[in-house]
Amino acid sequence: MRIVFALALGLGVALPLASPVSAQTSSTRLARRQNLARRFPQLGIRPDRGLTRVGIPKNIVTSAVRRTTAVPVPSATTLSFEFVGFPSNQKAELEGFISANYKTIVQVWGEPAPEQRGKTVTVTNVENAAVYDPPAGPTTGGYIDFDYINTGIPSDNSFRLLKLVLSAFQGPRVPAVNFGEGHYVEPYLLGASEAAALQILYKVFGSPSNFDPGLYADYYLPFYDAFNSSTLGNIKIVSASEDVTIADFRLAMAQAAFLKLYAEKETFFRDFNTALYASGAARRSVNADELEAIGAGVCPTIEGQPFRVWVREQGALNARIQTGNKLYMVALPAVASALTGNRSSAVIFAEAFATDAKGDDVALFTGAPKASNGTLLPAYAAIDAYDETGRNINSYSSELKATNVLVFNDRVAPGEARMQPGFVPWSTPAAARVTLRARLGTAEATAVFPFGAAGTSTSPAKIYGATPGGTTGTVAVTSGNLNQNVPIARGTFSAIIDPVSGPRVKTTLSDGSKTFLRNTAWLRPNAAVTPLEFLLPGSGAAVSSSALSLNTANGRLKMIAFPLRPTQRDEILALNLPAGSNIMARYRPDLSPARYETSPNISQGPEAGFGYWLNLPTTGLNTQVAGTYPATNLAAELELKGGWNQIGVPRATAISALSVKVRYGGYSAVTLQDAQTRGWLAAGIWRYNGRGGYERVDISGGTLTPWEGYWVFASPQTGVSMVFDPPTSTQSVRALAAPSGSWSVGIAASSSLSRDTSASFGVSTAKPAAKPPIASRQLSVYFPPSDAAASVGGGTAQGFLKQLKATNEWRFAVDGATKGERVTLYWPNFTAVPSNLQLQLRD
Repeated sequence: MRIVFALALGLGVALPLASPVSAQTSSTRLARRQNLARRFPQLGIRPDRGLTRVGIPKNIVTSAVRRTTAVPVPSATTLSFEFVGFPSNQKAELEGFISANYKTIVQVWGEPAPEQRGKTVTVTNVENAAVYDPPAGPTTGGYIDFDYINTGIPSDNSFRLLKLVLSAFQGPRVPAVNFGEGHYVEPYLLGASEAAALQILYKVFGSPSNFDPGLYADYYLPFYDAFNSSTLGNIKIVSASEDVTIADFRLAMAQAAFLKLYAEKETFFRDFNTALYASGAARRSVNADELEAIGAGVCPTIEGQPFRVWVREQGALNARIQTGNKLYMVALPAVASALTGNRSSAVIFAEAFATDAKGDDVALFTGAPKASNGTLLPAYAAIDAYDETGRNINSYSSELKATNVLVFNDRVAPGEARMQPGFVPWSTPAAARVTLRARLGTAEATAVFPFGAAGTSTSPAKIYGATPGGTTGTVAVTSGNLNQNVPIARGTFSAIIDPVSGPRVKTTLSDGSKTFLRNTAWLRPNAAVTPLEFLLPGSGAAVSSSALSLNTANGRLKMIAFPLRPTQRDEILALNLPAGSNIMARYRPDLSPARYETSPNISQGPEAGFGYWLNLPTTGLNTQVAGTYPATNLAAELELKGGWNQIGVPRATAISALSVKVRYGGYSAVTLQDAQTRGWLAAGIWRYNGRGGYERVDISGGTLTPWEGYWVFASPQTGVSMVFDPPTSTQSVRALAAPSGSWSVGIAASSSLSRDTSASFGVSTAKPAAKPPIASRQLSVYFPPSDAAASVGGGTAQGFLKQLKATNEWRFAVDGATKGERVTLYWPNFTAVPSNLQLQLRD
């Protein structure tokens, strides 16, 4: 039998780290917000609140009908506003507000952009509108379409207009990724303008002690930690379809984050805009990395952390498109009262949605199957409660005991589900950190509920919260001139001192080894109680230290992974390397487009199991990293996005690669081999051997080692989870058996700079292992992809024929060499080739 071996030798370069929105509230939006207001009465949500937006830049000629004199009086340094089509009383109110408070606007927001000075913005009375259209050219200051609405709230229309006025101050400098098409970085546009407008209104009112921001905007700052989630991240706040409530959460949380920045530095907005105007030309593209760099320059430290570390922990400020199915869930405690059966209960709101490559969201429920009559069928998410020890406590809640299911079947609010489970005490003291976990298909969410910490209706707590990761100790709480030492009871704490209310408030919480600073602002003046809720990750938890030692003997480029959650929330500083160093990279398959993020602009903080490329200093690295390991009595899970993921072992000790399990959606976790057989994971867990290329470790005897990074490919676009059982559990390890009658032979390529020994060819019915992405300038031997799952990495590491014919051919390529570089191909071992076969190599 004659076998022809074809060679395609590539000498290319290596792959690099590789319309106006209605001001009136629609009936659907009103119903959604009424549901939200009923669910969270402590937030004081106004259901009738509409949206203000920034529209597509344009140049138009407006009619002079009922045109008014511009205010303030036009000058070379001011931005003026003229009103068209408003009744005299409305005109007088709106004109008067801008004219009387122009200096206050400048004091908080800063001067208009250079292109806006001396220009006039035309404000036109347009029904059901609240939108600012920036100027497409240099002749005007832009256009505001605005509908005056009689809400009965003093200065409500002035506040709504003020948000648009602030965007008009920026004019052609509004943060945009594509200015001409009106694609804006909305968290930095809408969130910042709403936060600044609240501070301006507070000053306009004379800084009253009873100022209520909830009258003018959704105000979540007192419960910020509970609402904060990476799921909020997006470049958009409002989607084209506007059918998801997540937009309201995004706007409120972006506004709250900017209120934190103002609390840190009173001149933040003014300084930020000044730096924005100086950063480049008008109408240019600006992305999240650039905006974060401006923020870091203006406010280097916030809440005790470097700005770049802090900002990536604020989900709503992660202005990057992250595609996929998502589940957002929040759980606020309801104080024990007759209404809750004298039980501490969790008020749960969940929203399931999918984000596409443009950043638009659609409720997952709207894509559910339909009954024969065309009605959408409900979607169901499993939800479970766990105490601070990891024990399932559904049985202590009559609601969860009856059904631990979140039902997404709201016809008015697709994608939303609500529940309020109460709990009876199951141990002492009668307070505990409860973790709620929900799963809808491949979308998952976690919310922390401080059971018992909020107190009762007759004795409510003023400052309370939970300590994820820790269960004991003491928290020293300081608010204004008041302080109190409170015990951490089973992962919760509760204080009775009165929190301070005001435009810029700082609360300090310390457990003796860690200090948490929280910037807050006003408290609701007319509520029976105005508490603050804080979550303090790692407080009360034992801090471990893990040693990392790397040398440059096999090259400076290493792939590493944190086995613990570093106390220092910057991956560079956690490794005790120079701040801001551009020496680390992390691949993000969920970004649009999928790409590497490089330090110091990696948008996620380091977590146990997160993998990175690290370009070592020439002297190598020997360091100790402090942090907390995942609980050893519970399974640790790593969420893998669809595509290639850089991962590591979230444990202190090495484990067998074959002991890892994989879970997809609502299915139970299965063995690694079963997951590969089912197509959940592409075959292959790969380590990087420096100049030696990649080596597969998911084979018999393969070991996953703490601090080493690995590549793994999740085949479903919606991702899977890797499950690491507790170290003390009995792990069932099954070797990956080769199909009967199969054989394979390795083929390698080497040069003076690198080599790749990970490829092989032969006969097998098994799926070929996916080939991981090339690292920097690295030789790579690969076969044309035989399935879509493997193609992302540039082909497969294995070329398999299912059976032999009289003449057979395997085609492969070698990439990563420079022009003129000498590359040697060789076969390490031919013993597996049947003796009756003859191989030939053809170029």
